[in-house]
Amino acid sequence: MKTYFEIEAKQAQEIINNRDIRENKDYVIVDDVLYTRQAVIDGDCDGYIVCQYCGYIVDEDDTTSTIDGITCSGCVDDYYVWCEWDGDYYEDDSCEWIECENSYISYDTLRNSGMFERCRECGEWFRCDDLYDFRDDYGDVEQNSICSSCGDRHYYWNDDQYEYTESEPRFIRNYHDTPDLKFYDVDNVKSRGVNGVKYLGVELELQGGGEDDDNAREILDNEPLYAMHDCSLSYGFEVISHPATIDYHLHKIDWDGVIERALDYGYDEFYNGGLHVHVSRSFFKDEENIGQLIKFYSYYYEELMEFAQRDEEKAAQWADYVEWDADYTPLDWYQAANDKGNRYQAVNITNDDTIEFRLFNSTGDSNHLKSVLQFVDITTDIANDDMNIGFFEIRKRANQKGYNELLNEMDRLQW
Repeated sequence: MKTYFEIEAKQAQEIINNRDIRENKDYVIVDDVLYTRQAVIDGDCDGYIVCQYCGYIVDEDDTTSTIDGITCSGCVDDYYVWCEWDGDYYEDDSCEWIECENSYISYDTLRNSGMFERCRECGEWFRCDDLYDFRDDYGDVEQNSICSSCGDRHYYWNDDQYEYTESEPRFIRNYHDTPDLKFYDVDNVKSRGVNGVKYLGVELELQGGGEDDDNAREILDNEPLYAMHDCSLSYGFEVISHPATIDYHLHKIDWDGVIERALDYGYDEFYNGGLHVHVSRSFFKDEENIGQLIKFYSYYYEELMEFAQRDEEKAAQWADYVEWDADYTPLDWYQAANDKGNRYQAVNITNDDTIEFRLFNSTGDSNHLKSVLQFVDITTDIANDDMNIGFFEIRKRANQKGYNELLNEMDRLQW
């Protein structure tokens, strides 16, 4: 069927006067040639196209390419918006202005790209990287579900888990709910320990003032410590340090202030509490060196109980010694402790990453706490030097290091 015709002016006027046939909708006349709509669609009329949106025949210079096809400028102005993120024009009801991106983005991208989610509270779209997880009171977690504005307005921020929670997280953590550890030395802080460096971790059990979040928060006072529930304690909680070098413990952590505040809040019951010190297992050269420690803490158990301020009953319950034969080598000592298979030993070797010294009683004396740290520091050094541990060598090294708190304790004990 022919879709374009040469016409005379009289014929053209008759066509124009026919209200059922409209120019630019059904035809266009170019150089006395009438082109039907189909002729334009078929490409027979150079310079003209049919707008995919309104269906009118338009000059192709007055068009724009959109996601739907070639569209006249009038329709683009009235019905389309530019989506910078998508790099194309979209109908205004198929995209949305995204405030955080300062741009329109198509719903196809928002819903299917995996890069955007709506905030569960305000309903606004955000990049997933800019949303936070939300944990309800049942422990269920919605990932990338809440913006920071709504989270701050309606919920509670848990810095350890890096998420918002329905209820305020407790300052005293659940048992074994260990935060991401930081490793402290005098010069810097690391997210993981350096192999071979001796880091010490302190567990100080406090009793008498209650398992109270506000008390714990005041006592710790932003030191590199955290508080944890311990079911073995009566009316208290456990203060635990992040791993730190001995210099950091002695000169950077305010143990004087921590213990003073604990006493002020009524944590003054020490009989059933412990003071445990962990040392990096990676510090030790071999199991034989750890065996030297087990030998010393077992062989001098009675003398060390007095220094540790433990009575015999509690020492046996929480930090027993290892029985031995006279011909034990350091490796035999290690194996004997390993064979006991429990952590309630003066030197607990059941942990993968640390060796734990459990004999010491909790204390309200910061100088005594420091003397314990100094004692553990020196005895672990001697063990790692492949030497038998004895009080003469301990005193010698305490003098060299200027460990006055330990020297005062040794004088009191006549060591």
